[in-house]
Amino acid sequence: MSRLLHPFTPPAKDTRDFLNIVSGKGAVLTLKDGREILDGMGSLWYCNVGYGHPKVTEAIKSQLDTIHAHHIFDPFTNDLAETLAAEIADRAPMPNSKVFFAQSGSEAVDTALKLARAAQAQAGHPEKTLVVSRSNGYHGTAYGGTSAQGFPEYRGGWGELVPGHIHVPGDDVEALARVFAERGAEIAAVITEPVQGAGGIIPPPEGYLQAVRRLCNEHGALYISDEVICGFGRLGRWFGCQAFG
Repeated sequence: MSRLLHPFTPPAKDTRDFLNIVSGKGAVLTLKDGREILDGMGSLWYCNVGYGHPKVTEAIKSQLDTIHAHHIFDPFTNDLAETLAAEIADRAPMPNSKVFFAQSGSEAVDTALKLARAAQAQAGHPEKTLVVSRSNGYHGTAYGGTSAQGFPEYRGGWGELVPGHIHVPGDDVEALARVFAERGAEIAAVITEPVQGAGGIIPPPEGYLQAVRRLCNEHGALYISDEVICGFGRLGRWFGCQAFG
């Protein structure tokens, strides 16, 4: 009996039904039974450059010889973290960006949701706590992201989730506008994927994201672009939102 629990998998699934990966090179994975399969997803969307890239391998080996890891909580920092943050910020679609590193997409989403509410409070609007998300949107497995999920089946079965979340039809700008008209003074942020990934690789209708951005600007809400799946060059630009203006 396996002691390993797999995400989004029935706990009783027979281990013989899994594809047991032993190695990877480029875009090809080798299974324990000797078969090779082409990985068109880059693992869970994060392995953009493929497996076993020599530059990545050498960089990891070199860093392990220096120091394998250390946190950057106050008062610590390091040059590599500072340099990487600066390079990401320089490519970001907004000026004077700051970078907060997270361990996963779920953690990044929950941090963004917390920062949105904190930023509104710091700006003198503690009443702005609502978060609006779209149907078919996927935002991770932590409590904040689960609460923002656009899939009802993913939100059920966990008991009470994080309050203050509103869900609107995925591509209906008028529905979003009605929510803003009714509760705009309470909305902290809208969270959306430029291209909905787990929902079916669904690009937005022409002009949709620009309309969302305008509504946020008009009502003093923040715009959270969840690019865990479609950022870092996957849509031809460094950030997915840049591909749609």
